[in-house]
Amino acid sequence: LAFGNLLHDTLNDFGMSELSRSTDVDAIYEFLKSCLQSRVDKLYGEYSYAVVPLQISQLNNRLRAFSRWQGAWIADGWEIIETEYNCSPGVPISQEHPELVVRGRIDRIDYHGETSSWSVFDYKSSESCHLPEKMHNCKEAPYWKDLQLPLYRHLAKSITGTTKIQLGYINICNDLQAIGSYFA
Repeated sequence: LAFGNLLHDTLNDFGMSELSRSTDVDAIYEFLKSCLQSRVDKLYGEYSYAVVPLQISQLNNRLRAFSRWQGAWIADGWEIIETEYNCSPGVPISQEHPELVVRGRIDRIDYHGETSSWSVFDYKSSESCHLPEKMHNCKEAPYWKDLQLPLYRHLAKSITGTTKIQLGYINICNDLQAIGSYFA
């Protein structure tokens, strides 16, 4: 859990920084690496379990690969609009039952100005790459066995309106070649 939290917090720092609009892969990586190290120093100091430096090394490798994807994503015309978007006090998901509200936090919401498109993401930091179709079963009846991404659609409406959006993951997994966006 601490591994994923370190990654999410570092990516949130990045998403709120001026570099979030950069296509400079090296600058993106140096920023992420510096943010990660600052968090590690604050949380663990110089005295920590032997596994911590190993995990930080793994995170740095993932962040380097993420930086390449991020630079290309921005070069393609996307921009980060929100990170760790808090959807409190909640959003009603039924007009018939307005008391039924969903609360949550969305990892990232991006916008593409030329196409007026939105992408809503959940970061995945596990060992292996997660594919939304496999996790959510969105191609076969009864569809959507995991409601996280469809509920994100409702939670994001205050930003995206009713326009069509892409829902997906940004995988930041051990397979450095697989790091990037995957849509449901």
